[in-house]
Amino acid sequence: MELARIDEKFTQAEMDAILSILKDKYGLAGEHADALIAEAEKELDDSLDLWQFANLINQNYSNDEKIEIIETLWQVVYVDGKMDQYEHYLMNKLKNLLRLSHNQLIDAKLKVLHAHKSAE
Repeated sequence: MELARIDEKFTQAEMDAILSILKDKYGLAGEHADALIAEAEKELDDSLDLWQFANLINQNYSNDEKIEIIETLWQVVYVDGKMDQYEHYLMNKLKNLLRLSHNQLIDAKLKVLHAHKSAE
């Protein structure tokens, strides 16, 4: 949610992408995806920073699962076909918080961009 709204332009396309990911990748029904988004927004609004979320991920997810999360985030970044400076900053911050390397971040980005081009 933070990634979608960091540039202060939370578009319908970004919301649709997030809902699609929750439904297709995680098998959530529409009402469950909507409820999860509402809860995520509330948690994000109540939080001071992203460390608390990253810490939970680091404690409970494997490196491969964290890379999968980064790939999913890249999908949200490129919904509009481009990355702005705020999204760039946040992706790098998340890479550090999730203890991933720069190469892992870039490999995930290239995988998503390649899939995006293949879909066109």
